[in-house]
Amino acid sequence: MKKLILPLAGAGMLAFALAPALPGHAEKAVRIPAASYHMPQPKGLQTAVLAGGCFWGMEAGFEQGKGGQSGVNGYTGGSAATANYRDVSSERTGHAEVVQLEFDPAKIGFEKLLEVFWKMHDPTTLNRQGADTGTQYRSAVFFHNKEQQAAAEKSREAMDASEEWSNPIVTEITKRGDKVVVKGE
Repeated sequence: MKKLILPLAGAGMLAFALAPALPGHAEKAVRIPAASYHMPQPKGLQTAVLAGGCFWGMEAGFEQGKGGQSGVNGYTGGSAATANYRDVSSERTGHAEVVQLEFDPAKIGFEKLLEVFWKMHDPTTLNRQGADTGTQYRSAVFFHNKEQQAAAEKSREAMDASEEWSNPIVTEITKRGDKVVVKGE
């Protein structure tokens, strides 16, 4: 197993190892030790992890926002310890394509990020966004604490009750597990 160390602006170094891909796949996957997923954050910043289809589109949509948020795309929500595009696309990992946002709640609240999230994708389609289909394209909010859970559930209920969507919202709201967001290809 090769070990890589990457510099991260303002966050020190991140070490991870390349691990074998799932059986039948030649592409290497990324395995991140559980202890390394708790990245140091500047005081006062919070993290939001959102899935709404292709992570490139989600990341681009949030890059245009205000509030000093920064994002990284990747995969989470599954049971596999490794993730790469090919394996996630096989639907054997259980991971969704996500964007992880670091934001300053003094500038933009989690609730405001959720308002943007609902408008960036169709939260009424199960495992599909546009032409992209599969469980990796599901709509989900991976909360970090009870406050985020309550805000996400309240926001989903309000959007569901609004006239914005003609079909019920199917967005999953679930606790972020110990499988980390891995920078997507």
